[in-house]
Formats: sequence, structure tokens, C-alpha cells
Amino acid sequence: MISRVVSYLDSHRFATALVVGIFFAVLLVIAFAPIIFRGWIFSDTDQLSLFYPYFSFYRDAIRTGQSFLWSPWLFSGSPVYLSQTGGFLDPLNRVIFSFFDEITGVHLRLLIDYFLALIFSYFAGRAFGLSRFAAGLIGIAYIPSIHIRFLGIPPVAHVLFLTPLCIYAFSQTLGIERKKRWLWLVIAGVGLGLALISGLTQFVVYSLFLFSIFVFLYFCVVERNRLRTACKKSIKVLLPLTAIGAILSLPQLVPVFQYIPLSIRSSGVDPAIALGRSIEIGDFLLFLFPNYLYFPYVSVGIKTLYVGTFFFFSSLVALGVIIKTKCGRAMRFEDRDGYQRRRIALATVVAAVFLVVFAIAIDGSPIAWVLQRLPVFKLFRYVDRWMWVGTWYLSFLGAFGIEMMRDFRDTALVRKIVAWCGVFVGGSAAGAIALNVIPGSVWGRFGSIVHSIFSKFLYGNFGYEKAAAHYADAIQKGLAAWREFLSFSDVYFLLPLCLLVGSYVLCVFFVWKRINLRHFQIAAFSLSCILFVVIMRASIHEAAMPRADLGSSSALFDRFVPDEDMLMFRTFPFMLDRGKYTELFPPTYKISNAQMRAYSELKQVSGWTNINTLVIPSVDGYDPLLPQDLFDVLAMAGSTRGGNYATTTLPPEELVRRFIAHLDGIGMMA
Repeated sequence: MISRVVSYLDSHRFATALVVGIFFAVLLVIAFAPIIFRGWIFSDTDQLSLFYPYFSFYRDAIRTGQSFLWSPWLFSGSPVYLSQTGGFLDPLNRVIFSFFDEITGVHLRLLIDYFLALIFSYFAGRAFGLSRFAAGLIGIAYIPSIHIRFLGIPPVAHVLFLTPLCIYAFSQTLGIERKKRWLWLVIAGVGLGLALISGLTQFVVYSLFLFSIFVFLYFCVVERNRLRTACKKSIKVLLPLTAIGAILSLPQLVPVFQYIPLSIRSSGVDPAIALGRSIEIGDFLLFLFPNYLYFPYVSVGIKTLYVGTFFFFSSLVALGVIIKTKCGRAMRFEDRDGYQRRRIALATVVAAVFLVVFAIAIDGSPIAWVLQRLPVFKLFRYVDRWMWVGTWYLSFLGAFGIEMMRDFRDTALVRKIVAWCGVFVGGSAAGAIALNVIPGSVWGRFGSIVHSIFSKFLYGNFGYEKAAAHYADAIQKGLAAWREFLSFSDVYFLLPLCLLVGSYVLCVFFVWKRINLRHFQIAAFSLSCILFVVIMRASIHEAAMPRADLGSSSALFDRFVPDEDMLMFRTFPFMLDRGKYTELFPPTYKISNAQMRAYSELKQVSGWTNINTLVIPSVDGYDPLLPQDLFDVLAMAGSTRGGNYATTTLPPEELVRRFIAHLDGIGMMA
């Protein structure tokens, strides 16, 4: 029966696409069930204080027939269209918010964005010869790689589809007549235009830049064109695609580029800020564990590296085969009509793009230093965001690795790679077991030994100049935090750990021929889907809350906000991270869910039209398009934020003094 269904789907592309689409839709419904069915809303992101209110204004403007380009709620009025973070010019948003409220509409649009990323990733994989099994896992591996704090933000989600769409459209332009080739370039150009209208510009630019590298390398490596020919062919693909996207997005781009010279981004972002958040050595743990986990003194999570352990193992296999074969020259294998050689060449291109991304995002990257000084690129913050695109190429490489694990599992190379992966898996599992099984008193003595060793070789050097007692306390608290955050009692740590071990065992069984291909594919696909659901549910548990709880009383809410301030609370942007709050909750390694929800209540207390909303220049100065003259006023008034971080080094006493001295001006601004 199953073989008949597979045979039918092979001969009916539309039926296959329909079945795959239904599967992805069901998977998203299961993963986001709390958001869809239980009335939860995102709260640990900019959603609550920015995007729900943003689209509340947008929806009201549509229904009342007023302009959604101008908000009367900020200052004397603000041109909200200057920031494409809402996507008011996006036709799909116009349709959605004509019928749904701000919360339901935002959630529906996010699910559509995730679905498009899944389906276009599948199409891209199939277009380049991957099996349905491998192609179906590309998007499933990619989406959870981005932390929910960013994945739940509309302008980020709006761009998820762009890279797989461009890759798929490019594949359709190869070896066909000119008219049909133009059709696919127009489709990709329209996608680019929509992404520019409603997506995060930084994400769009990075996606297009890396796609350009992919196209150029494809002509060089896969088609083996000379450098000049490869450049010409690349321009014929990229120029019309980019031109179409730019033309469609002109209503958005023209006012934005006219405004940039007046903003704090006019001279670019300080390189120290842009390069300061990069991929560090400790973040490599996130290749094995989801980025909602926290590893004190090693990695705070959030960084975009995790594509699931199964795909991580298979991507290592792909890298090993690429290096060993050098595109088919150094390792013998059966190759009918050059199919295998072409597949390895294509995997080489994907691997090269990912390595370029990683080389940009890594700490101390000279490539990032150069890019940050170029036009357009200099306007963007945080180079680790390159990995928002890079993990898609890593997922694509992992899909090729699955096929190579199948085709080359008889070779010593693949078995060596899988064996070496066992070192990382075994070490991670042993460490987790030790943290949970060994008593705290033993860990306390271990911390004392570490402190004793550091006292002799570390303290007094390399910037460790504080009193020894400070470091002794830090070591003990760090060990306690490790045991707390990586506890087996937390199902959202235990399940990824079990799936890590299970994925590795599955690879071992397959490579050493203890299970056949069909059972391997079924098990691997099942593990990947389960992991997708687990990560999404864990992220929602950490970064969302029931809508019914919003505004309900809590200890922090009642104690921090006096009754007389409930209707006129104006100090939140300046005072939340200091003053009374620090007395109630001293600084910890990681903020708890209860604290995060209290933050949400504090943000919501003044209502949707609060001064801290709409992503446009607020009293807090948290916006890429903040005017330079307004930023100067905010810095003078003691704002703790803003694109240039001008006041972050000032002591709290100075910030409070500035704030009190400029209350009249702040009141007029509000």
C-alpha cells in the first residue's frame, strides 16, 4: 500500500506538493498549539510592547478609513511608514488585518511565514536532486535555529522564505529557454520586493548577499565555467532579480533612504557595537543544544547555530566527503553519468557559503570588520545575525549529508566521522549525568579545587584583578547554575539531550548496517519532527504567556507600580533595570519566566498607545531610525538605550540626575 502511494506521488507533482503542504501545516499547528488554541501571546520579545500595538493601530486605521502612514500618538505625530518593521504596505498584511484583530492577525501572519519557509525549503531541496526525506527536513531543521525572541518578531519571520525561494527559483532557471527563465526571475524578484517592504532590512541584505555568492560559486564549481563567464551568468541572474525587487519596494525604500541621513545611523553603527556580538568559542555548544538553554560562563544561548543534532552530524559527513573527494577526484565511488560528482560539487558550493557566513560571524572576524565599513552594511548591528541566513545553508548541507551518509556508508571516512561525533555526544551526556547525579557537596569541593588552581595561575593576570573571594563565590554560583539549568527535572533539557543521544545511535546503527535505509529514514524523520515540536513548545513556554494573565496582579507588578501611577506610568523605559526592581530581583544568570511575565505586565500597563510603542522614536530611543537631534536630547536626559549607546557607561546616579533635571522636556515629548 505504501509503495503504491509513493509511486502515485512520484508521478503527480501537485499531489506531492499538496500532501507535503498539509503535513507542514499540521506540524506547525501541533508545535504552536498554545498560541493557536489556548490564547497564549508572545511576551518575551518586542511583540508585546511594539508589534501587537503596531498592528492595533494599523487595524484601526484600516477599519476607520484613516491613514495608516501617520500616527498621532507619538509627539506631534510620527510617520510610521519610515520603519518597515510593520509592513503596512504589504498586501498580505492588508488582507489579514482587514478581518482579524492585532493579536490573531500577527499570529496568523507568523504561521504563514513559517509555512512558506518550510515549503520553499522543500522545493529547493527537491529541485537540486535531494530525496523527499532529506528535502522535507531542511526547513524543519532551519526554523528552530533562530531564537524565539527573534523568530516571533514579524519583520524577521517575513524574510525566512526569501533564501529558499531564491535558491528554488534559481534552480528553475538552469537549462531552460529564456522566456521561462525570466518568469522565475520575476517570481524571485517579487519575493525580494515583499521582503523589503515588510521584513528586516538587515536580514534581507544578508540573504541577498549570500545568495549572490551561491550563484557565482554554482557557475564556477558545478558548471565549471571560467571566472569571466561565471561573473556574466551571475549578473544575468542577480541584476534583474534585484531590480524587480527594488522597483516593487520603492514606496518603502525612497522615504527610508531620504530619512537615513537625519538618523543616528547616518554615520553607521559603531564597529565596537556591531562586532561586539559575534559567535564565540563557547557558543559552539549550541551546535549540539537548542539556543533557549543557558550555559553559565560559556554561552548565554540565543545565538543561531542549532539545526538539530541529526542534521549537524550529517553536515559533518558532507564536509568530510567534500574534503576527501575534492569534488570526486580523491575517493572512488560509483558515478553514473556524473550524477554523484555533480551532487558533491553542489554540496561544496553550499558548504562554501556556510563557511563564508561563519567566517563573518565568528568573533574577531576580519571579514566582518571590512564589511562593517562598507555602505549599507555599516548601518546594521550585531554580526552574529549573519547566522540567521547561515543556518539555512547549514541545514541544506545537512540534507546533502544525509544522502552522502547513504551513498558512502561503506567507506572508512564516514565511519570515522560518526565515531568522532561519539566523543562530543558521549562527553555531553556524561557531563549532564554528572551534573544531575553527583551531589552538590561534591561539586562544592570541586569548585574549591578549581578556585585553588585559578588562584595560582589565573588571578592577577588576563584582566582577572578582583579579590580572590569574588571569584570563589562566582565559581560556586556558576556550578549551582549549571546544575539548575541542565537538570533532568526540566523536560525541555532532558528531551533534547535524549534526542541528541538517539540521533547519534541511529546514525551508528545505519552506518554499521544494523538497520536498513527505510527504517533509518522513518526514524530520522520522526526524531527531527519531535525535536521541532519540543523546541517550539519550550520556546513558547519561555517566551509567551496566557493572554488572560496579561495585566493580572503579581507581587512584582503591585510592589513596583504604585496605585497612583497605574494610569500614568512614564518611568518604565528609564527605571525598569534599576532602582526598586533590583531590590526585588537581584541580578541572576538568567531571568525567570515569572520575572519575564512581570516585565510584560509593566510594559502593558499604559496600554497600546504608550510612548514605548510603535517602533518609532520613543522616549527610550530604541529604534534604528531615531533622529540624531532627538537622540542627543535623550542622551542628555539620561536615556539608557539608543542606537549609539551613549549613556551605558554612566553610573545610575548620573542617569537619575539627568532624568529628574529634564522631566519637563520628557513630559512635552510624551
